[in-house]
Amino acid sequence: MSPRTLLLLAVALFVVSPLNAATYYVGTCHSPSFATISDAVGAPTVAPGSTIKICGGSYFEQVIISKPLTLIGIVGTEGNADVLIAGSSGSMLSAVGAVFNNLFTPLVWVKAGPVTIQDITVDDDFLSCANTVYVGFYLASGVSGTLNRVASQGQCVGASVYAENATSPVTSVTIENSFLNNGIDAVGAVVPAGDSPLLDVKITGNQVTPNVPAPPGSGGNGYGNGIYLYEVSGTVATNSIFGPKQVGPTAYNGIGIWDESAGVTVSSNTIMFNGFDDPLYKAEGIAILEDQTTVKSNKISGVQYGIDMGCHPSTVTSNTINLTASGLLSVPRAFTGINSVYNSFVATPASDCP
Repeated sequence: MSPRTLLLLAVALFVVSPLNAATYYVGTCHSPSFATISDAVGAPTVAPGSTIKICGGSYFEQVIISKPLTLIGIVGTEGNADVLIAGSSGSMLSAVGAVFNNLFTPLVWVKAGPVTIQDITVDDDFLSCANTVYVGFYLASGVSGTLNRVASQGQCVGASVYAENATSPVTSVTIENSFLNNGIDAVGAVVPAGDSPLLDVKITGNQVTPNVPAPPGSGGNGYGNGIYLYEVSGTVATNSIFGPKQVGPTAYNGIGIWDESAGVTVSSNTIMFNGFDDPLYKAEGIAILEDQTTVKSNKISGVQYGIDMGCHPSTVTSNTINLTASGLLSVPRAFTGINSVYNSFVATPASDCP
């Protein structure tokens, strides 16, 4: 074989050979490295499946991820204790939710996956809240991913995590071991033929504070939920939900866990609010909005209503409810669940259900 033929063959192999996944760095703790997270996740030389390690520090940018990646914050480097994504003071792209058609601006927007994000904080406190709803981490429709040991905080009305899926196939999202002070929204659609949720979730071991009610016209749901579940399957367990963040002398109608999903099990969560006897404070621990929901072994205190069953036949048992106006509310007439209610004005009121 001639040298020219060998050269042409080598060039052909180089052209068709795909990029290999590798490890890359962002920041000043390693060389070589990318200057920004956006540079790294958007670089054509970074193959899908690669790992991007981010040096401690503050990154004022909106991060949009369009391929499978793993992002890991390297804490304690260069004198910085964490990796902080704080958004951009310039223009940021906004998203429209695929299920509810709601408008918001994500600080971290995952458009393709699967993606794993670990040891990273997002914060919207550096941004103007005027006419904008911010979301910390947005896993768009069709994306599977894992958020582990992340944090999301800020002053603007929105969600710390918004995960959704409106199209087949089923996606899976894990949110675990994280601090989220603007709540979690897990929103799915259903397959019309089988009424099967398209989003499967595992939400475990998180510390969550409900957000404040959304102002009119903001696009928020207005309820200040800790964890909002709509047409999803999976598990919501061992989370601690405290709050809410009350801003001003306005009425608060928050829900610790809003469960509009028959296919999810809500168990072993701790929900602790305060001000259950305040006339402006009408919080509920868990609200059930679909039949055949499973709610068990949760600890709920300091809310006006411990578990609002909404007249939906469900498995509600072994929950411990303390310091409420009413332990249960809107209990179906055939309900037989056994729960422990203490220091409450009413344990289980007479059923007002048809």
